[in-house]
Amino acid sequence: MAAAGPSGGRRPDDAGPAPRHRRATAPARLAAATRGVVRFGPPLGLMVVVWVLSAQSHLATDLGWIDMVLRKLAHMTEFGLLALLWARAWTWRLDRPERAGPSARAPAHVRARRDAAIVVGAAIAGAWAIVDEVHQSTVDGRVGTPVDVLIDGVGIAAAVVLWIHWPALWRRVRRRLRADPRVRASRAPRR
Repeated sequence: MAAAGPSGGRRPDDAGPAPRHRRATAPARLAAATRGVVRFGPPLGLMVVVWVLSAQSHLATDLGWIDMVLRKLAHMTEFGLLALLWARAWTWRLDRPERAGPSARAPAHVRARRDAAIVVGAAIAGAWAIVDEVHQSTVDGRVGTPVDVLIDGVGIAAAVVLWIHWPALWRRVRRRLRADPRVRASRAPRR
């Protein structure tokens, strides 16, 4: 074996074992950064949209009670979507049951991680609902109320229910589509 040089490092002609940790190549670093943007970009983007809309001093139209109902439905939808996007970000690239077969259930550790992800997503969305209402209370012409946080919570709860029951609903829809003769006819090879 060649002797170490004056700096204690290896000489170029030393044919020792390869280093254990290599730096990631530029394409690998770019792929990792892209995965981060794809995972966390949508929920963070929606949070920015909510913040910007909360900063508007006047969003009401002249539609009366219809305007109020539509705004409350929009609140429920945006915070439910926020919870789902955060849950999606935390469960990125999990093994999905569709890969094992159409009727297979996900392994227990995957189901546990999915359940934990929706809890984290709901907690983040709930915290953002509170931040949103506090922010609205500082904007001229806007009022932040605890009732709005509760309305946002209803949307978050609906998202949690959808997240939990989605795999079973999706399996049922796929089974019905496979059994439908019109769908089978449309998938048949054409001559």
